[in-house]
Amino acid sequence: MKKLIFLCSFLFVCISSVCGQSNLIYADRDHLDAISEARNYVDSLREVLKTQGLAVSISIKDKMVWSEGFGYADIETSEPITEDTKFRIGSVSKSLTSIGLMKLVEQGKLSLDDNVQTYLPDFPKKKFQFTIRQLATHQAGISHYSKEDYYINERFNSLDESLEIFQDRDLAFEPGTNFLYSTFGYVLLSAVMEEASGMDFLDYMQKEVFEPLGIRNTVPDDLGKDIPHKATFYMPGEQTPLQTVDLSYKWAGGGYLSTTSDMIKIIDQLDDLISEESIEQLWTPAPLRNGEMNPQSYTMGWRKKTTDSGEEIIHHGGLSPGGRAFVATLLKEDMTVVLLANSTVQFDLKEALSIVDFFRNQKPNK
Repeated sequence: MKKLIFLCSFLFVCISSVCGQSNLIYADRDHLDAISEARNYVDSLREVLKTQGLAVSISIKDKMVWSEGFGYADIETSEPITEDTKFRIGSVSKSLTSIGLMKLVEQGKLSLDDNVQTYLPDFPKKKFQFTIRQLATHQAGISHYSKEDYYINERFNSLDESLEIFQDRDLAFEPGTNFLYSTFGYVLLSAVMEEASGMDFLDYMQKEVFEPLGIRNTVPDDLGKDIPHKATFYMPGEQTPLQTVDLSYKWAGGGYLSTTSDMIKIIDQLDDLISEESIEQLWTPAPLRNGEMNPQSYTMGWRKKTTDSGEEIIHHGGLSPGGRAFVATLLKEDMTVVLLANSTVQFDLKEALSIVDFFRNQKPNK
């Protein structure tokens, strides 16, 4: 763990009355100017969005240079956001699931081009078969959830129970011919992973993905457990917490909690978990059968944007009741930024790159 720079901490505490309630977690003394500008921007963003709490972390060349919480993890108790504050990350859960998927590939326990029925023979047969790769890249034709599905609020004790929600629905198109973003597709993917690994999906992710990287604050949002440092969730600008929701029907697609520092560590240390070849495959956009690129430049659990200048950015966002998450890593510059909020607000690559620009444009202090 990086040591706190106490001088910087004192500096930022002194000016916190200017920028509002904030809690400095890490500050690299070589980037003080960039941090000062970035923290003003993030605090202003929090106010504009009317989110009760907002956390940010950024790393450069796999080194954390800044991490800070703005606002509150809980308004009623004035609990500050700390390094351990856990936010709902929504669909960024898919990004985590995809890493576990590639670990299974490396272990030789499944092939991405296997048919799903190979692992789940009891899953109702459709007009067309589809592969694990098509599931992971949203080209299998599995439907996304409806508005009614999104507000399911009951306990699901197994993946078999979760599959019952959508397993009898028809495919939206012939696999490989189109793209349909689908959280249910990732629920089905996790059932395949469970069968291939011979382990409960959540146990597999804990043992094979999180523990090897020393990740301790990324956990399923399980209402049956007392989860320390879990943020309270709100609608923007509201003082009353949201009604409790149960996400047990979609762990792999949108059910995890995490922290900014955990997400930074997962991305920056990914090559300690899987090979460079696997990462390349994980982060390569998947074309449709006709050779055209899918409309979101979706890879497997991530999106890839190539700017006009040739800069490659891997990113993904997540939205859930009382939570917004966005992660981005710039491959050439080796910079990673994570933003997490405890209300249902919207920010994306534009805001992430605005933070990156403060550090990109500043020469390290000497």
